[in-house]
Amino acid sequence: MARETGSVAAEPTATEEYYRMLLSERRRGTLKELACARGVSYSALTWWKHEIGRRDRLRAVALGGERGHGEDGNGSRPRFLPVRLSPPSAVPALFDGAAASGRFEVRLLSGHAVAVPMAFDADGLRKLVAVLEETAC
Repeated sequence: MARETGSVAAEPTATEEYYRMLLSERRRGTLKELACARGVSYSALTWWKHEIGRRDRLRAVALGGERGHGEDGNGSRPRFLPVRLSPPSAVPALFDGAAASGRFEVRLLSGHAVAVPMAFDADGLRKLVAVLEETAC
């Protein structure tokens, strides 16, 4: 998690401006798709998205404004969506299919799906997900 402390230059650097421009091109689709389309590293694009948000918040504080309250790297406010909570008694029903088959399925942003047994190695799953998320475009 990025720290909210530290200093930041008053004016954006050339690199920051470059990533701001790239992120502004994202209309629809995922960051992964944008990275592939523009030939940039997905991890760098993700890092810069968060870093730009952090820098914007620091600049706002330095100028006497208030914190960005979740603004993204493009300076727009997040969209709020309604959330419906299920009563606790309904939660086990969500896992009935997984319990019956002894596994559950994890769908990744890359489009991959992984069938995971109920008892699994968390470190192994983390490594597998990292490999699948970093596949070539």
